[in-house]
Amino acid sequence: VILAAGGLITAEHLPGPSPREAGRMSLAALASTEGRGGSSVLSGDLPEEGVNLEALEQTLVEKALAQARGNRSRAARLLGLTRSQLYTRLRRYGFHDGED
Repeated sequence: VILAAGGLITAEHLPGPSPREAGRMSLAALASTEGRGGSSVLSGDLPEEGVNLEALEQTLVEKALAQARGNRSRAARLLGLTRSQLYTRLRRYGFHDGED
């Protein structure tokens, strides 16, 4: 049974995390993989030598493309980006854009 004022049921009324929260949790899980210096990027302190944000972003783009099996629209959604924003990052990191 779902109770909602006003008669409109939204994601907030459903059990479990909302799709947006689930996306953030997935991103946090990806970004918490071991970074430079052997420390987690999102848990604890940042390493004294700093974090290479470009390398982290590139890794996230690569993982999104792999998870989306090369589907760039889906990869963009996984990253919370528009396709145009994803294509900008693909050019920045030297990925082939698939257009010959």
